[in-house]
Amino acid sequence: MKNSLIALVIALAGLWSSASGQISLGPKAMLNLADVGNSSGFGRPRLGGAFGVSAEYQLSEKIGIGADILYSMQGYTSQSTFWQTDTLTGESTPISSDVTYKFDYLNLPIYVKLYPLKSHRFYAAIGIQPGLAVTRKRVPEDGKETDLSDYIESFDLSAPISIGYRSNMGLGFDFRYNVGITNVSKIEDELSNYVFQFGATYFFEL
Repeated sequence: MKNSLIALVIALAGLWSSASGQISLGPKAMLNLADVGNSSGFGRPRLGGAFGVSAEYQLSEKIGIGADILYSMQGYTSQSTFWQTDTLTGESTPISSDVTYKFDYLNLPIYVKLYPLKSHRFYAAIGIQPGLAVTRKRVPEDGKETDLSDYIESFDLSAPISIGYRSNMGLGFDFRYNVGITNVSKIEDELSNYVFQFGATYFFEL
C-alpha cells in the first residue's frame, strides 16, 4: 500500500513537470485541530497551525492538480495524574497536569482538484501527503521536554480530503481532513495522525 502511494506521488509529480497550462502560486495558512489514535480510541486534540506555499496547475476548466509545502503543528494532548503527599498530615492528593505531545511535520500534500461548477469556483480534492517529522517531543506543563524520536517514526503518510472555494481574484478557502495511513509509533500498532484543517490561500498566476 505504502509503495503504491509513493508511486502515485511520483506519477503526479511527473504530470506536473510535463504540464504546459496555467500555474498559480501563493502563500497558505491553516488552522489545525490534530489528534493521534486508532480503533481503540484517540487522545485529546492539539490546536495548532500550518503555513507554507501552495501551487496549482489548471489542467482544464474542471480539473486541477495542487501541491503544498507546509510546516504543520500536529500531535495531541493528554492529562496525567500524580499523587502529592502532605508532609504534615501524610494525606495524598491527586494532582492533574496537561501534557502536549508535539509532532510537527514538513508535509507535501499532492492532490487532484475537481471543479464541478466553474462559474462559482467550488471544488473537491483528494490526494496523498508524505510528511517528514521535524519535532517529536512530550511537553508537560512544567516545561521539561522529553524527546520522543526513539518512539515516533520520522516519516508519515496520510490522505488529504478537502472541499474549498477559489475566487477569480485568487483568494481561496478550504476545509481539509487528513486521514493517517501509516503507523506513527515505533512501539504500538495502528497509531496514526488525524488532522482537521481550515485554510486560506492567495494565489498569483505565473
